[in-house]
Amino acid sequence: INSLLVLDIPVELGWKIGELPMRMFGEFAVNLEGDDRAAAAGHPGSDGQRYAYQAGLAVGQLKAKSDWEIRSWWQHTDQYSVDPNLVDSDIFDSRVNMQGVAVKAGYALADAIIFNLTWAYGWRSNGNFGTGGTGDIGINPLDQYQIFQADLNVKF
Repeated sequence: INSLLVLDIPVELGWKIGELPMRMFGEFAVNLEGDDRAAAAGHPGSDGQRYAYQAGLAVGQLKAKSDWEIRSWWQHTDQYSVDPNLVDSDIFDSRVNMQGVAVKAGYALADAIIFNLTWAYGWRSNGNFGTGGTGDIGINPLDQYQIFQADLNVKF
């Protein structure tokens, strides 16, 4: 499907309340060739299916042993907004045309060992399109998606 020219704008604003680190974060992407991609896929006139965005809030920060962080965000990805290979494989199974919420809590067991719990719930945002992507679930369209995951990350 045609080329992919995406304008991506990440934003992050951090501050502290006392000693507690806080941050707001977000990202906005627009596929400048989204209409061409839609037409090549047999969906001409699919205006508005070129945007992806994320907005969230984090409390705490993971830098050293005993640090903790909780963050939550909203994520929306239109059908022709980004290459599905660029979508997080855990959150919404690498799918486009999905939207929903995610919460991640982390704790630093040591300076280089982080334990995370992540929960996400998403759903298809536009019923006229499938949920393209190459995730682990072989269903398209994927109407709803929910994950609860535990990760142990070790930095070398």
